[in-house]
Amino acid sequence: DRHPGKPACPSGVPHPMRPIRPAEVGVTKIRAVPYFLHTGTHVAQDLPELLEAGSKRHPQITFLLGDFLGRSRHLTDILAERTRAANLHGI
Repeated sequence: DRHPGKPACPSGVPHPMRPIRPAEVGVTKIRAVPYFLHTGTHVAQDLPELLEAGSKRHPQITFLLGDFLGRSRHLTDILAERTRAANLHGI
C-alpha cells in the first residue's frame, strides 16, 4: 500500500472522511461509480486494479464497478439542452 490505513483516491481528490476498515464496520459491498466523462487510465486501469486489490484484501466484501458518467444518456441530454440554451441567449 502507498498509504496504509488511508482510503485510496487515484484522482488526487482528497477524501473527506476519516479512514475506515470496511469489514470492521460491517460493510459487505462496495460500489464504485467513477465521476469521469470518458474512459481514461483511472476508469480503464486504476479503478479496476484498486477494486481487485480490495477484493483480495477483503474477500468477504463484494466490490462492484459501475459505468462512468460519460456513458449516461442523461449526460448527453443535458449537454444538448445547455447548447440549445446558449444559442437562445446568444452565447
